[in-house]
Amino acid sequence: MVCTSIDEIGRRLVSCRLNCDGIQNKPRKGILPRCLLLENPNNLKEPDCIIVGINPGISNEREREYYKNNGPSYDALKRYFFDYGKICKRKYYEKLRGFAKEIGFGNAILWTDLCKCENRTKRKPPPLQTFRTCVKHFLQGELDLFPGAPIIAVGNQAFQALSYMFPLRFIIGVPHPTGSYGNFSQLFKKGRLKAKYKEMAKMNKDKHGNANSVKLFPS
Repeated sequence: MVCTSIDEIGRRLVSCRLNCDGIQNKPRKGILPRCLLLENPNNLKEPDCIIVGINPGISNEREREYYKNNGPSYDALKRYFFDYGKICKRKYYEKLRGFAKEIGFGNAILWTDLCKCENRTKRKPPPLQTFRTCVKHFLQGELDLFPGAPIIAVGNQAFQALSYMFPLRFIIGVPHPTGSYGNFSQLFKKGRLKAKYKEMAKMNKDKHGNANSVKLFPS
């Protein structure tokens, strides 16, 4: 299915009823597929970067009540992210937005995930086949809309998967910004990205014409 806009994909997303293994998708309880947001498009033909995580965290009761009261729609999802719930101000987004700006991007961002549904069990991620299904139905179309936008992959799993699947795309891997290991903060000194990581994050191509994938994971 060819889609012409993120809003079109978003409307399909919130109405997805594939009920894949290992996830929660219960619109009547306010639990929706989510985390597909285009921030500050500014009438550009495409965002200047795409930031891809693994899958949404577990939604809280306030967010679930909002969708139950306002309807499980893509418009409601966007309003909660940018306005009512201010999810866009959470540390995950603020830190990644700051990183993108340090390497010359971040004026217009597409936020997305490999899998769009939250875990059924808090500490157990969905199985591999669920990720493959979601990429096929959603992420592939999202990336096709914006073929020139570089990708920032959040976490090792997202970096490995995207590097294998999209060899023609420029992909930068970074640690999870709010993860327990704290490696993300080691990319910075006094609030600025260290020079060696800024240099590593420049795009180039190999002898086969493939864009580089760069993993910025401090040891």
